[in-house]
Amino acid sequence: MVLTAEKSKSLMEQLINKGEITVEQGKILNQELKRNIEKVMGETSATSSEHGTFEEIMSEVEQLNTEDLKTLHDKLNKMISSNQNGHITLKTTTTEKNS
Repeated sequence: MVLTAEKSKSLMEQLINKGEITVEQGKILNQELKRNIEKVMGETSATSSEHGTFEEIMSEVEQLNTEDLKTLHDKLNKMISSNQNGHITLKTTTTEKNS
């Protein structure tokens, strides 16, 4: 009986130690995950601010002349019709406005 009690106590101590190690590893993984999410969210915010908000873009579109609107319309239609995977990739170029 004493031998069984000692083995049980030893086994319990081992399991407790493994549990403590697992908890510590979990905390470390959670911290890494939090840092990665913050990094990705920061990159996403930076990308959004580079191109402006939807409202800012629409404000610019409203200022386009008829010829530029037709060019934009044709380009959007081409992008939509060639869309194979459900994602549209925009390539931006800077042009002068003809008001």
